Amino acid sequence: MDINKTYSDIVIEYSNCRSITKIAKKLGVSEERVRRTLITEGLWMSRSAKPIVKLFQEGKSVPEIAETLMISEKTVQSYIPYSKGMYGGEKSDTAQRSEEYRERMRKAIGEMMSNYVIPDDKLPEIITNKMWDVDKLKFKRSDIGKKPWEILKDSIGDERKYVYKLRFDLVSNQSEDIDRVMTNEEYKEFLKLSKANHGISRTVLVPGEMDLHAMHYMIQQLFGWQNEHPHCFALSDQIFTELTCGNTEKWIDMCGIVFRFPGSRDSDIYYDDDYKANQSVKTWLRSKYCGSNPSKATSDSFVLSLLDIEDSSLKSEDLLHQIGLENDYNTLVERLRVCDLFISSTEIYDELLAEWKNKVIENRNNMIVVMGNQKTYIKQVLEIYEAINQLYNWRLLRRTLDNVIISKRRIEVEKYLGKKIEEVLKEADKAIDLYEANIFGFLNAYNPKIYPFTDKLYYRYDFGDDWCIKISCEKRYMRMDEWDFPDKNGFILARTLSPKDGLRTYRYFDETEAEIIGDERNILAEVDVMQFPRCIAADGFSLVEDVGGIHGFYEMLKKITSDNIEEKEDMKKWASRLGWTGRIRKPEFIL
Repeated sequence: MDINKTYSDIVIEYSNCRSITKIAKKLGVSEERVRRTLITEGLWMSRSAKPIVKLFQEGKSVPEIAETLMISEKTVQSYIPYSKGMYGGEKSDTAQRSEEYRERMRKAIGEMMSNYVIPDDKLPEIITNKMWDVDKLKFKRSDIGKKPWEILKDSIGDERKYVYKLRFDLVSNQSEDIDRVMTNEEYKEFLKLSKANHGISRTVLVPGEMDLHAMHYMIQQLFGWQNEHPHCFALSDQIFTELTCGNTEKWIDMCGIVFRFPGSRDSDIYYDDDYKANQSVKTWLRSKYCGSNPSKATSDSFVLSLLDIEDSSLKSEDLLHQIGLENDYNTLVERLRVCDLFISSTEIYDELLAEWKNKVIENRNNMIVVMGNQKTYIKQVLEIYEAINQLYNWRLLRRTLDNVIISKRRIEVEKYLGKKIEEVLKEADKAIDLYEANIFGFLNAYNPKIYPFTDKLYYRYDFGDDWCIKISCEKRYMRMDEWDFPDKNGFILARTLSPKDGLRTYRYFDETEAEIIGDERNILAEVDVMQFPRCIAADGFSLVEDVGGIHGFYEMLKKITSDNIEEKEDMKKWASRLGWTGRIRKPEFIL
C-alpha cells in the first residue's frame, strides 16, 4: 500500500463524505487512521480529541497525557496527530498532496465564480417609463447646471462605493522599517531565509465597507497568526501629533470619532472571540472578515465615549493640558471603515489636515447640539446604558457556557441552571441579536461623520513580541452603476435589481478615470459585491506566534536552516505546533 497516497486519498474522500466510518470502509483502512489523518490536517476535531491534541501540541508524551486525562495510552494514541506524515514519511510530502488538492478545489470554485454570467434572456431589463419629471423636483441653488438625473441621485444621498488596493508590510515599528534595525548583512540574510524578495508583505483588494475590526482578522490570516494576543490600529506618529497637538484636550475632542477612549469596557472589543474547539482556525478567521460583519463593540461609539469622558479623572486641570501623550492614546476605534479613512497615495489630497479636523470637530459639536435638543435623549441614554450592561451579561454567559461544554462540567452547570445548556444558548443567541439590533440602531445614529484623510495606518499585534504591520493604500477603484449612465434623453437601462446583479453590471474606474475591464474588473466586482477580500500578491513566509518578534523570527529561521540536525528538528516541531508550515502559499489561496 502506498502510505502517502492513502493519506491524500483520506483527505480527498473527506471533502465528499464527512463520515469517518464510510471513508474507512471505502479505502480499507482503520477508523483510527482516518481520524488521525484528519486531525493532522486540521479538518476534524471532537470534544474528546481536543484536550488530547492540546496537550500533545504542548509537548506532553503519550504516557503523560494518559495520566493527566486519566485515560488509556491506547486512547491517547488513537487521537494524536501524525507529527511526520504517516509512519515516518515526510509530512511536507503527504501534507503537500492534500494541500494541492484543496488548492485545486479552491481554484476551480474561484474560476466558476469569476466566469459566471447570467444569460441575457434570464435578466430582467427595465427602462424607466419616461424622462425625469423636472417640474416635480425641488431645485436648490447648488443644483443649477446639473442634469435632472444627477439631482435625483444626489437627493438620495448615495455614498460612492470603492474597492481599495492595500499593501501590508512587516516593519519594525511605526517609524522604522526592518532594514534600519539590522545590519546590511543581517537584512540580506533575513530576506533570503524568509523567502522574501523585498520584505514580508501582502497586497490585498478589500471592499470599502470593511471596518478595522474585520481587517484585524484578515491580517491574522494574511500573516499566519492565530488571534492569541491583543492588538490595535494606530495612525502614523506625524498625523497623530498633528491631530492632537500633543495636548490631551485636543485628543479628547477626537475620542469616539477617531480614537478609542480607554475606559472600563476595553474588553468589549474582544466580544466576538468565539472560537470553538472543533473549528479550523482558518475557517473561523475567514468567517470574521468575509461578508458584512460590522463591529459591535459598544466602546467604539461616540455616545459611550462621551459618557466615559464625563466619568474620567482626565477632567482634572493638570491632565487636560498635558503635553506628550502616551503612545497608547494612539488607538483607533475599530468601527471605522476603509472608506472612512483611506485616500490613495496616488491621489492629490487638496484638503489640509487642519481643515479636515475643523470639519470633523464641527460635525462632533453639531451632533452634541442635536443630542441636547432632543428631550428624550437623556432618558434614551440611561435606557441604552442598562441595555448595554445586559448585552455584556448575555455575551459573558454565552462564552462561559461554551467553555463549560469543553471542560465537561455540563451536569454540574445544568443542575444549577435548571435546564439544558443548549436551551440557554438558544435564549442567549436570541437575546444578543435583539440587544445588538436596538443598541447599535441608537449608537450608530449619533456617530459623527468622518472623511478620508490618510494613506497609511499601522497595525500592532502582541505587545510583548511587538509585531507591527504598515498598511498603505496604493489605489482605490470607484464603482459606477447604471444610474450614472443615462442616455441623452435621460433614459436609464436598469438591470441592477439586487446587489448580486452588480457582479455583471457594475463598472469600475481608477483615479485616472480609466475604466477597468476584463478579468481585473470581474475580481473587483466580486470583492465589492460579495465583500470577499482578495490577496493578489505576497512576498515571504508567514509569521509565527510567540516567537519573539522580528528578531526572534530571524533566529528561528537561522536554526531551521542550520547544520545542527537536532536543533533544526526541535525548532521545526516547535514551529509546526504553532501552525507554521514553512511553505510559500500562492496569493489567491491565502485568504
